[in-house]
Amino acid sequence: MTLADPRTLFDAVRDHPGAFGFGPSFGEAVAFLVGYDVSTPGGPLTGFREWLAADLGFGSNLTWQALVLWRAFPDEPDRRAVLPPFDDPAVDAVAVEVLFEALNAFLDFHRDHGLDAVYARYSELFPLALREPR
Repeated sequence: MTLADPRTLFDAVRDHPGAFGFGPSFGEAVAFLVGYDVSTPGGPLTGFREWLAADLGFGSNLTWQALVLWRAFPDEPDRRAVLPPFDDPAVDAVAVEVLFEALNAFLDFHRDHGLDAVYARYSELFPLALREPR
């Protein structure tokens, strides 16, 4: 495994979080991924937020973490009920599972279509989101 291969690293983190110094919680996985993203040249999560928002069809104003939770719990009427830290380990496990499924789907899309396609798809759905400031 190398840092140059995000998918291999993300799969290892999903399967063995303890080997990376944290537990199996959504919050800890997010903290690791944010740290990895900012410390890796090119930021492997660049475009992840835009891909999630385009995939969901809303959320151009949300972080990727919030978008993952919308994807994990789309029918939850009380959004506060699905904010970490979770009291129920089963809910936490669902959030972690959906996080890594979304990461793999994003990496597939990025590999097959490129980052430009991520932003093109996003700008079609949210045309005002990518405008230059006045």
